[in-house]
This record gives sequence, structure tokens and C-alpha cells, in this order.
Amino acid sequence: NLGKDDQTTVRLRIEPRVERIGVYALPDPMLASIRTAMPVTLPPGLRSTTYEWTRTARQIGLPEGTEARFYGVTPHMHERGRKYRLTVNAAGEPPECAIDVPRWDFHWQRTYFYETPWVIDADSSFSVECDYDTSKDTAPIKPGWGTRNEMCLASLYFTLPLSALGSL
Repeated sequence: NLGKDDQTTVRLRIEPRVERIGVYALPDPMLASIRTAMPVTLPPGLRSTTYEWTRTARQIGLPEGTEARFYGVTPHMHERGRKYRLTVNAAGEPPECAIDVPRWDFHWQRTYFYETPWVIDADSSFSVECDYDTSKDTAPIKPGWGTRNEMCLASLYFTLPLSALGSL
């Protein structure tokens, strides 16, 4: 309210040492393709067209022999997004849905955290399926950071043992 002081409080605790550090991995092979001779494009004029990718934890930067805990994800597409799904295949476990967004809304993006993290090793994998509506487009849609382009990004939040810091 106008004329009132902000009453927000923050509790912050500084620890001299921690056992685990938090890190983000930001895999998006669609976006990465802009550095290639043949970038990924989405075909125009379709009510539904998909782009899918799978990467191991090793491919997204988890050092060999390191056990990570996967705590959360921020799914990201732009305005043509329709649906988003992330599946985790933790080593030794069957694939499991980590997030399913059946009706994408560009203006409603946030990080989703899990009560119980997945235990991840370098051989664990992440699969993403992004579904887009290109029915209003007349030219192929290129990957890029602007909302006129598209992305299929998974911002993955992990914790790693402090000892892994030297391997990153």
C-alpha cells in the first residue's frame, strides 16, 4: 500500500563450510544448434510439432564418479510452447516423469523443487520433449533467445559434494 513501509524480512545464515554446493546445468540442444551449419528449425503452419532431446549427466557436465542430487527444474520455452515434459532416468532406476506441463504459458515460468531429490550419477539421463504451435507462422522458426525464436531448455538444479568443485 502507498505510504506504508515495506515489512519484508529475510533470514540469512552464513556457514563457514558446507558439505554440498548448489549448481545449475542449462542444457538446450536446440539453442546450441545455432552455432552449427544447420541449426534446428521448427516447421511453420502446424498446430503441434515437437523437439526432443536426451543428455546424460556426464554430457551436461557432471564429473565422473560424482554423486549429485537433482532437486529442481525450471522448464523454458517461448510463446509457441504448448507442452513440456522432462523425464529422469537415474542410474539403476526406471525412467520417471520429473515435470509435465500440459498447457504451457510463457508468462507462468518458475522453478519447481522436489521434496525428495533424485540421486544422479554420470550415466543418469534427462529427456525433454517440447511441443510447439507454429500454426500462425509462415517461415521456419529458428532457435534463439528472443521470443520470436524458440528454446527447449531445462534449467536443472543439483547439489554436489564440495569435493566435486575442483572437477567443474
